[in-house]
Amino acid sequence: SRGQTASLSVLATNDCGGGLAYQWRLNEASLPDATNSTLLRANAQPEDSGSYTVVITNFAGAVTSSVATLTVTNLSLLVLTPPSLDFGTAFVGSTASASFVVSNASVMPLSGSASILGGPFTIAGGNSAALSVPALSATHLAVQFLPPTTGVFSNVIIFDTDGGSATNTLYGVGADLPVLSLAQAGTNVVFWFPTITGKTYTVEYEDLLAPPAWFPLLTLPGDGNTNAFTNANLLPSQRFYRLSVQ
Repeated sequence: SRGQTASLSVLATNDCGGGLAYQWRLNEASLPDATNSTLLRANAQPEDSGSYTVVITNFAGAVTSSVATLTVTNLSLLVLTPPSLDFGTAFVGSTASASFVVSNASVMPLSGSASILGGPFTIAGGNSAALSVPALSATHLAVQFLPPTTGVFSNVIIFDTDGGSATNTLYGVGADLPVLSLAQAGTNVVFWFPTITGKTYTVEYEDLLAPPAWFPLLTLPGDGNTNAFTNANLLPSQRFYRLSVQ
């Protein structure tokens, strides 16, 4: 496993007298300073994986050992859910948030980093964050989407850890804030506003602004259309309206 010491040994007999010389090779390339009958790979890393042989030489010639295969695995294991983040539609100038669940599915601590290469997506207000997840545990990594203009935005977030790497997609749409339009028709008030599918709209009213006390008039889910409604109740001499969107 990664970080442990791997030991490879060879046993050779010499019937010709004199000494034996050893040269270890990894994937047929000679390893520097690997000239003993035992090869130690301290703090083994995945790049130490491969096929090991040793060439043994004496006065009579040289012989190559059989192949020993070493596989170095990570003790930590990165698991991410969901595979991507879709923020849906967010209004220009507002912030939408979503999270990855960063799990370590193994018995050693996981460490590394997550980074985003610019754009309207950030990790807790910045472009990168350190990751540290205990064994067999998980944490949440919050990502924010702040669209600067209307339009479709996408990017990737890169996870680089000692338990593996991953590149995940980020997606979001920027839209203008809706405008609540009003018109009076006799004692009635007609109001209308555009909607976006997936958002919830609440029209609120207030007769006195001091102290403010807003009351819900109607709530409806957005369907992508412009919706018009009439407040047909007997109205006071003045009334204020506002639109709340979630």
